[in-house]
Amino acid sequence: PECVQALSSAKHTATHACAPPPKLMKIINAPTLEEMREGKEILANEIGVVFKSQRETKQGAKPSEFDPDFVSPVGSVEGGVYRHRAAHFEWLCDVGASVGLEFGDLGKRRHGTEATLHFCDKLYEIYGSEDLSVSLGASFAIEHWANAGFWDQLVDGFEALNRKVATSNGDSTGHDAGQSDSGAAVLKEKSPMGFWKFHQALEAQHASHTMDELEAAYAAGRITDEAAFERAAVEILDACAVFWSGLDATRKGQAFDLKKLDEAMGEYGI
Repeated sequence: PECVQALSSAKHTATHACAPPPKLMKIINAPTLEEMREGKEILANEIGVVFKSQRETKQGAKPSEFDPDFVSPVGSVEGGVYRHRAAHFEWLCDVGASVGLEFGDLGKRRHGTEATLHFCDKLYEIYGSEDLSVSLGASFAIEHWANAGFWDQLVDGFEALNRKVATSNGDSTGHDAGQSDSGAAVLKEKSPMGFWKFHQALEAQHASHTMDELEAAYAAGRITDEAAFERAAVEILDACAVFWSGLDATRKGQAFDLKKLDEAMGEYGI
């Protein structure tokens, strides 16, 4: 919940949340047609092409073609239909609206703090690298990190905030909406959960695909520098740690010093 509270006060949070350019670089640098297509599947879905396979609602009715609560996280964009409202960034804008953020407050580089921009730039540099030993190392590390509970924690945090909405609007506690007993942020209206839950379900597939990609690359002899692979994996995780440390500093109203954090990581071998 603490990291979710920061979302309402830190406009830079969404600067990289739906950032296709690094994925586009992976597509451009793909070594095979099949791997290029796999990358395009992810990117096309993110910008609004619904996977053709869709889940059914509990009532058996056909789900909305753009509602993240119902569109399927599996399938293919081949033969799929584009919808503006199926774009992942538009789902994130719905989340932003629930915490008082407008379209212009999200996803723009100018909103990024030093820590956020450091992470974004490392995604370009490492995740989107033309060197397969580097890009595969970064992809392997970041996808498996994300599948280790990151989306679960976001879902838990927003669900906790949503549970407080009913008691903060005309509640019996005597508090104004927007503040809890501890003084922590409380949403004034329930935040939509579709964006978080869709990616929660999607991430496990990304990690699985990344493992398949790695096995195929090794079998084909395309990873020519294992040391570079390991360095890239460590470096992208370090960049991810910088982002979260910066967000935590913003949440606490503290100054953030990237140079000191880099020194601390080096001292502890991170």
